[in-house]
Amino acid sequence: MPVLFLHGAYDTTCETVNSRFAEPMRRDCTDLTEVVVKSGHWMAQEQPVAVNAALARWLATKLPELLEFGMTFPVSEHTLKTGRHTTGYLACGAEAAPLLIFCHGWPELSLSWRHQLPAMAALGFRCIAPDMRGYGRSSTYARHEDFAQELIVEDMLELLASLGRDKAVWIGHDWGSPVVWNMAAHHPDKTAGVASLCVPYLASGFTLETVVPLVDRKVYPEAEFPAGQWDYQFFYEESFDKACTGLRGQHPQRGEGAVPQGRSQGGGQASRTASVRKNGGWFGGGGLPRRAARSRRHHRAGSWRPTPRR
Repeated sequence: MPVLFLHGAYDTTCETVNSRFAEPMRRDCTDLTEVVVKSGHWMAQEQPVAVNAALARWLATKLPELLEFGMTFPVSEHTLKTGRHTTGYLACGAEAAPLLIFCHGWPELSLSWRHQLPAMAALGFRCIAPDMRGYGRSSTYARHEDFAQELIVEDMLELLASLGRDKAVWIGHDWGSPVVWNMAAHHPDKTAGVASLCVPYLASGFTLETVVPLVDRKVYPEAEFPAGQWDYQFFYEESFDKACTGLRGQHPQRGEGAVPQGRSQGGGQASRTASVRKNGGWFGGGGLPRRAARSRRHHRAGSWRPTPRR
């Protein structure tokens, strides 16, 4: 099946331009298109025009039978409730149009795709962006095992079925990328194509055992950064209660201090995610940076609202 991968030129967390991180994907994906976007990790919001253009070119080249220029559409809110899970999602585009499903990462929401939904809908697609399990208007759970990839993929299969569709083009970013890769790998009959922003395909899974050996040791010398940019994930495993306390203590802005703000820095620099254990957490015990609080106020002042619809 056709695969699109968007590299972030300045992505210090999922650095794929100069490291070996993307090598397994290049080996395993035979119909692969790669595009480098001049952005950091949050490219869908940092460089929406470039991301939209790359998606449009790929769809027109690899899936031309799906492309049909249309009109502009509003974005509306919907909720799917089943016996096992509730998924809130945004929708845009003609209901009968070819289907694109956008899966966000951490710490994001369906809203993170606000720049892509109307743009792709105008090209003639039905665009769906769910709040993933544990986020936004979707159900959350107390046990670790309730966030297994198998269950998240099942959420997406339920969503697809509720839309009356047999398959979709699946588009993911960050922790949404393993979801769309798993859809393609385990449910190819439900996948017309797959696109990923920042996180490449790893046949053995997006696990620490897989990603740490691929760390760029020119940027992350093993003696100083044994886990490279993935140090923060070890912090979660080793100090889970402390990690939860640190993030919960920042409410209502929790998580925002961990998200880079403003222009991305150049490549070849160590990510802050490589020093989370050394710093004793995301915020180093010093509370939420004032910059994040300013960002929160700015976001509220310019908030974007979909049209409520059930």
